[in-house]
Amino acid sequence: MPAQVSALATNRARHVLVTGTFEGSIDLGGGPLTVGEFLAGVFLAEFDASGRHVWSLAYPLEFFSFFGARKMLTDSHGNIAVTGVLRGAIYFDTDYIVADSAPVLLRFSPTGSYQWSYVESPYFGQSGGVATDKDDNLYMAGTIITDLYPPLDVIPFVNKFSPAGTRLWQRQLDTTLGYAQSVGVHGNRVVLTGTFMSPLSFGGQTFFPQHSQDGFVVALTRANEERWAKQLGREVLDVSLDHRDDLVVVGRYEDGDDLASGRSAACLKVIPTSSPRSTTGSTDIPAGPGAFPWPTRRMYRPPLAATACRLTKRGRQCFWEASSPLSTLGPRRSCLLASATCSCWG
Repeated sequence: MPAQVSALATNRARHVLVTGTFEGSIDLGGGPLTVGEFLAGVFLAEFDASGRHVWSLAYPLEFFSFFGARKMLTDSHGNIAVTGVLRGAIYFDTDYIVADSAPVLLRFSPTGSYQWSYVESPYFGQSGGVATDKDDNLYMAGTIITDLYPPLDVIPFVNKFSPAGTRLWQRQLDTTLGYAQSVGVHGNRVVLTGTFMSPLSFGGQTFFPQHSQDGFVVALTRANEERWAKQLGREVLDVSLDHRDDLVVVGRYEDGDDLASGRSAACLKVIPTSSPRSTTGSTDIPAGPGAFPWPTRRMYRPPLAATACRLTKRGRQCFWEASSPLSTLGPRRSCLLASATCSCWG
């Protein structure tokens, strides 16, 4: 099948939604989707809990255009949000969106009809995650690259949007070289994660990378007020918040790194990756001003190549990894979807 799934999400009906790109035509169960005179397009589709087709739509990509979806979610009304990077143009019936290798946010109705979009222009950049709050405001993470050639700055950012698509605020982190990866929201807490390679200032502190790159976690309020920041390992790839306002992050670090706890990472359970010095792990961060009290901080052993994490309503930790042999890491349930494995700990 000449198609690639780039992002997926679920809705309140426990249906699965997917998005990606395809060439020529594609049939996802509701009949062929085509892009007319164009060569490629973006598809959206919904499947029920049994995998049956509910609906699918396609939108043409302009010739030689590229769209790479990064994250996808649904809000409390089932509306769909997708972040990604667009180079070129996407056509949406009577409307279109144009970007020059810039982060974009797309919003669709519960049945895939285009509603609005945002382009982080006039910059180039990379896309990060997307999150929503109880009022269905959207939070878009990404990275601004100020030019194609040096001197240039690479700046992590997070935007907040109203449900109607108005940008309410933007927070650019105070560093000249960093990348945003993920954003999570719960209650009055907005958490942004990523990496930085030059000094990063936030919340009255300045952090200096101890490796070629270090991970960060920063917390703000929904009104864009700084709360706290932490420096964690080599990179922080994803974050998820639970009903208690605690958060779980997944990322990578080197043996011996201090994960902001005053204790060496050597005492934590980890799984080595292909690099003998590199490890993948997750840390449970309690609510409050970003403190790491040792008795309440927990370290889990997620899959070998874990790149994303989610929390269930009961607080179970679920990690996504690229397809790889499963290993026995204690009680859990696993499922295989496309080329990714989801593993959950009780």
